[in-house]
Amino acid sequence: MELDDFPKAKESPALTVSPTVALLDPFALFPYPEDAWARVEERKCFTGNELSIGVDWVDVNADNSAIHRKFTSLDQINEYISEPDRNQPDLRVISLNQRFSWGFLNVTQNILSSIIDAINASPELLEVISCFYKKNSPIEEAFSNAPFIKHNKDSIEIMYIFKYVAYKHGQTQNKPWSIRQTGVYQRYDLINKRSVWIFIHPGTESPFQSRLNQLLTSLEGCSQIQSHPLLLHNLLFTTYSPRWRDFMSYQENKIWSLAAEVRGNGIETSRVNYQTLSSAYPIENDCLALRPIFHSLGKILEAVHKTTNSLYEENVLTEQEYGNIVQVLDNHSKVLDAYVQNNLYLQHMVERTAQLITDTISLKNSEYTMDLTLSTVNDSTTVRTITIVTLIYLPSTFTATVLGMNSFFEMSPNNDYLVVSHQFWIFVACAVPLTVITVLYWLIRKRVRDRRRVIKMESRV
Repeated sequence: MELDDFPKAKESPALTVSPTVALLDPFALFPYPEDAWARVEERKCFTGNELSIGVDWVDVNADNSAIHRKFTSLDQINEYISEPDRNQPDLRVISLNQRFSWGFLNVTQNILSSIIDAINASPELLEVISCFYKKNSPIEEAFSNAPFIKHNKDSIEIMYIFKYVAYKHGQTQNKPWSIRQTGVYQRYDLINKRSVWIFIHPGTESPFQSRLNQLLTSLEGCSQIQSHPLLLHNLLFTTYSPRWRDFMSYQENKIWSLAAEVRGNGIETSRVNYQTLSSAYPIENDCLALRPIFHSLGKILEAVHKTTNSLYEENVLTEQEYGNIVQVLDNHSKVLDAYVQNNLYLQHMVERTAQLITDTISLKNSEYTMDLTLSTVNDSTTVRTITIVTLIYLPSTFTATVLGMNSFFEMSPNNDYLVVSHQFWIFVACAVPLTVITVLYWLIRKRVRDRRRVIKMESRV
């Protein structure tokens, strides 16, 4: 075969080489910001009701005077930041809210985009925003985004999700505690020594937001925040961290109550059943959720520690300020480690309690099975005895009975054979109903006994 006989491949069209697309930051977690925007849009983080829009905006000047604004539209924000000198405050604190902890953010996508452009925030902020979306079940309660740090010659950025527990006052539900989260973003300008904060609150009246507003409405509070660039991190930690101990005490009390219910009675009088066992699983799930949360809180403390080191290296913090912050962070780490160890104890405790309930149910079932076996053996023995006695007496009894029925049987005149009387039907009419009544009584008694046995078995399981 000649080479020319092979079919010739079709020529591919020339590839069109597009011009090189410049990345915003090739070393960023999201070098393409549109990817981050697509994520928050898919997760439905923003409200569609313009009447619910609300952005708290506070600018603090060098003289510690604060300008408080409440924006309810995109036009108001654009008008404010377009005014002269509005982008040069020494401190800026922006608060975004959810209507409730499972609801939308009270901002639109355009408003958030305008805020990000105004403060020159990195696209990683959108990963924090993606944790606040509308949901109908407690999904991602244990999930926390890793804290982000970006340090360049102009600024330092740190952002994270801080998980905590909140007690729902005035509610008598089975779960009076709920896991909530606060989003934090800080950008410190190393050149102009200015800080920009964004806080995302799971409601409109969270405890941290109330304390933050108290600080921002006083000259002393504004002065403290400007003097200590990392002060608000510590304020957030001290507001919510102690609540973990109360939450774990609540879980421990439930475990002890459950264990006392199991150990308080003997096996025969115990009311432990599958419902008792199922009540241990929610406690176990709550304790398991704390493991990734506490791990995330530890990573947050490490991130704040690294930010502290960076600020000290940039001569933003004095040696004394640096030492004080490091000491506070170390204390928070020790407290967190105590929470971690206590949570491990609670996990083992609830596992042992659940195992005790399982063993108790198994022993109750075994005891019932043994009683049933003994009852069956006794019944079998009785039946065998009756059968033997019946077999012994049945032939003679039958013969004596038949031969003794003079009214129904009589001898022929010649005494040659027996003659059945015309009144024999009386025997049949009496014997058949009595037999039916006896059999019915036995069936009813058997069903009643079986039903009692089933009820007793169900009460033990």
